Amino acid sequence: MASIVGHTQGVNNAIFDKESDLVYYLIADSGVLSYAGSLDVVAHEWAHGITKYMSNLRGRREAGALNESFSDMFGVAVEWANGSQNWVIAETSYNNLTNPPDYLHSLYFPPSRQQAETWGEGWWKNPRLTGPDSCPNPDTTNDSCWVTRNMGIPNKMFYLLANGGFFNNVTVTGIGIQNAMAIMFRATFQKYWKDSIDFARAATGSIKAAFELNYVSSWPQQTSKAWTAVKVCDTMPGDANGSGGIAITDVIYLVNYVFDKSRVSPPCNGTDPGTCWPIDPNCQGELNGDISVNIQDVIWLVNYVFDKSRDNPYCEGANPINCWLPIPTDVCCKLP
Repeated sequence: MASIVGHTQGVNNAIFDKESDLVYYLIADSGVLSYAGSLDVVAHEWAHGITKYMSNLRGRREAGALNESFSDMFGVAVEWANGSQNWVIAETSYNNLTNPPDYLHSLYFPPSRQQAETWGEGWWKNPRLTGPDSCPNPDTTNDSCWVTRNMGIPNKMFYLLANGGFFNNVTVTGIGIQNAMAIMFRATFQKYWKDSIDFARAATGSIKAAFELNYVSSWPQQTSKAWTAVKVCDTMPGDANGSGGIAITDVIYLVNYVFDKSRVSPPCNGTDPGTCWPIDPNCQGELNGDISVNIQDVIWLVNYVFDKSRDNPYCEGANPINCWLPIPTDVCCKLP
């Protein structure tokens, strides 16, 4: 990408133009430090160029919020790599030189700039076509269905994954900003995040990226916990009987489901009227990532429950984590 410095069509900002692939650094008003002078803002705009060619995330609804959030993640990560360790965007720019430095967004506390940090709560606005207070027509009057408000949710997730923290009764152990950024970059590069994706599928994509980057670490589990903390994820693959945990009883339940066994209570005979051992949503029984529930998932769950060793990829029992951690699918992105 090329850059144009001192552009006069607008002031106090930096902008990535999707049509020309140019980054414009706009002039500053008198007495103002332009956002174009902030390293994280510049990196934010360059990240939009990366997104365009790697995942082409749309600019509306949750995909638009994810697009903006990825740029914030990238901006913060670039500053950290250059010795400025903070969790806000544009802290070195402000509107009046007589006032203390300000910032545009906070990944640590998004509500400080009227952005959501929990799905469905607080500053969150419904970006979807249906449901209460839905947004059927994305346009400038609603910020393309609340992109700026809702980008705070993946921002908060990223902060928790990188730094760690306790939020919404979920404890996340931080894996470091470099590792967290590697996961998000791979999710974008591999197109696990693309087009008009929503947050739930983005969560699944980033957990998948964490698996691929470092299977035998805590990265997948902490990525899942970070998305769970902001309430994007709420279902646990492997919890076949819906008890809230994973145990031998789930193995028994899944065997009964796969082989469609009869059931005494409630009374049910095989496939009449349907499986006697329902799994809803489906991902509670889908563990190995092949998008179907079958005997292979039973084997996977047995290996997980009894924490078996594994030859490929090499893993010895619980060193450092369970070798058969369930692979989340679709909206089922909470790992045990």
